[in-house]
Amino acid sequence: MNTKKFIMLICSVIISICFLLSGCNNNAENIRILNDNFNGEYKFTSAQPSAEELEKDGFVDNLGGFGCTQVSHKDGLTEYGFSGYPDTINNYKVTSIVTKDPKYEFYGFSIGDFMSEAHGILKGNGYKPGESGVAYILGNIRFNVFGTDNIIEQVSVYIQSTNKMRIVY
Repeated sequence: MNTKKFIMLICSVIISICFLLSGCNNNAENIRILNDNFNGEYKFTSAQPSAEELEKDGFVDNLGGFGCTQVSHKDGLTEYGFSGYPDTINNYKVTSIVTKDPKYEFYGFSIGDFMSEAHGILKGNGYKPGESGVAYILGNIRFNVFGTDNIIEQVSVYIQSTNKMRIVY
């Protein structure tokens, strides 16, 4: 192998490693920014709250299963989901919220606001529109904004975990 090809190979490997490492770091940074712009009781990727804390905040067990569990607020407007994070085999952490409650704000928008404004805010924060037209994706974060007549009626946010062991639940 000549010197020029060897240098190109080394540069390619270094660039690939930097790309992979930046992707991992970006997910953590993206989640930190999301948490800074979310006013919920429980921040994304924080440890699953105790049963006592959930009950104190008005949440009751909803569903439990293999690989995840959910709780619903007594008013029926909000559900939090907990699953293994950063990988499905890890301890349960806050990985989702589905809400119809206007008290929750995401980057400054909430239920009752204009969908078009929310889409603009998400795009401005680096989220890319998904194929469905309601989903916006940034790294391992997926936003879904649902509504009618351009008014937000429901917001859901999911943090995708890895599944390195390819466990089927």
